[in-house]
Amino acid sequence: MLEPTPDEEQALGRLRARENASLYGALLPLGLLTWGTLNGPALRGISPTVSFVVLGLALAAAGYGLWKFVRRGAIGPVLIRLSPGGAAKAGGTLGARVAIRPRKSIPLDPLMIRLVARGGSDKDHTILYESTRLLAEVVTLAEAEGAVFEAAFPIPADAPATSANPPVRWRAEVTMGRPPIFERSVVVRVEAPRQRRRRARVEGALEKESS
Repeated sequence: MLEPTPDEEQALGRLRARENASLYGALLPLGLLTWGTLNGPALRGISPTVSFVVLGLALAAAGYGLWKFVRRGAIGPVLIRLSPGGAAKAGGTLGARVAIRPRKSIPLDPLMIRLVARGGSDKDHTILYESTRLLAEVVTLAEAEGAVFEAAFPIPADAPATSANPPVRWRAEVTMGRPPIFERSVVVRVEAPRQRRRRARVEGALEKESS
């Protein structure tokens, strides 16, 4: 377990401010809508039934947003950074840093990160590659205690590269708890080694010539 760098501290602060702003942004329009529903229909000639239906939908949406905020409130912002930041190479190593600064004391039991490649559509996909690392177990972070956890993933040289056709999507997925009480993921781009790309181009050219 490491201390966050100054740059990570700033990034965590920005994430927390964004989370707070999203909550306030949901509550302010709800308050205005509630006031308009209770005070405006008679003046504007809008059906009270329609107004209260709209209010009910707004309350449901705001309630869901508030539930999500409260559910992750103790966890606070979580920052996932990958190295290299652009694209990882098959046959190389992908590094990951997970920075956390909880709003309240939370147990990390366990904190996991998973590197996974999926092929096919979102609804009907196949796991092409996966690897999991245990970042922390039976560890409790105190309120506002910042911590960073690191992991490294050697990517096999024959691992599938990120592709649109056929679809191949890579992600790094962080989970906390068992069953998970928190999940977050980031997109990973994996490129084939230069030799594989050159061989693929040669094979493609030969196929065109033979056809």
